[in-house]
Amino acid sequence: MRDKKLVVTAKIDSLLTQMLFILLRDSLEIVQDTDAALRSLWRNHADYDLVLIDGKTLPRSEIIQFARSVREDISSVLPGIVVVQCGFDVQLIKAGVDACVDEDTIFDLALFDNDGSTKQLDLIINFMADLLKNKDLNLHRHSARVKTFTQILVAFCVEEGILQPSKAYHTTVASYFHDFGKLLIRESILNKPSKLSEEEFSVMKTHTSLGTKVLENLSKSFTQNNFLSVLFNVMKYHHERFDARGYPEGLRAEQIPLEARIVAIADVLEALTADRPYRNAYTFEEALNIIAEEDGHFDPKLLQLFVENAELFRD
Repeated sequence: MRDKKLVVTAKIDSLLTQMLFILLRDSLEIVQDTDAALRSLWRNHADYDLVLIDGKTLPRSEIIQFARSVREDISSVLPGIVVVQCGFDVQLIKAGVDACVDEDTIFDLALFDNDGSTKQLDLIINFMADLLKNKDLNLHRHSARVKTFTQILVAFCVEEGILQPSKAYHTTVASYFHDFGKLLIRESILNKPSKLSEEEFSVMKTHTSLGTKVLENLSKSFTQNNFLSVLFNVMKYHHERFDARGYPEGLRAEQIPLEARIVAIADVLEALTADRPYRNAYTFEEALNIIAEEDGHFDPKLLQLFVENAELFRD
């Protein structure tokens, strides 16, 4: 049995509800406000793989507060939150909404599914998210902001035809776990208040491979799962550079998976605009200049797309 879709709409007989009833009659739960939706998710959010919000019948401010509550208090990644009958809205995205779509997209709900994954895989993903948040709050905050930045850049990549829509949601969710391997790095290195030694930096760089080792057994159990493939690529290759001077494999240009090239920009933006044990945060303008002037680091097309839309990434 598939996980349920939780539909939030102020009008039970709305066009959205009628369309979804035709598509998913046996797996729908419909509530009329976000408070009721939160109560359902609090009881067991793992029962749901998607929350669909009717953007025409609910106030934008209510949707923003709901998304923040889910992402801060219930789950950082699952279930997906999709606002229907709503154009791209960066404030909704920053609050934790995964996508803003029109009615036509609802007929392809696979775009917001972990490749038809089983409930067991969803539970594992939720466990990984809970482990990351509870073991290292600073890493969680970094990862959550990287996820937000990734999602904004992903939206422009889809719009420009750079990224397939089927990979958009996968890339966004995977970006939250890009540094998962750091949970296996000594805290004395992770939180060192000064520059790392060469030996310490060599240890730090292993987080890309340590993270993917976690996925090896999962990949054997869930073969040919596109989400796990994207997750592997993001974890392992987000520190590669377009000029082949990155790690762990020194890949060049398009050898680097597209999803990893996208997350690389989001990761550096977050790292520069957040406090670190060894320095204070750069201003957004300073960070933008540093990224724009990084010769050879990023995919030029993605970099141009980011720079052209930079104001939307500002907190």
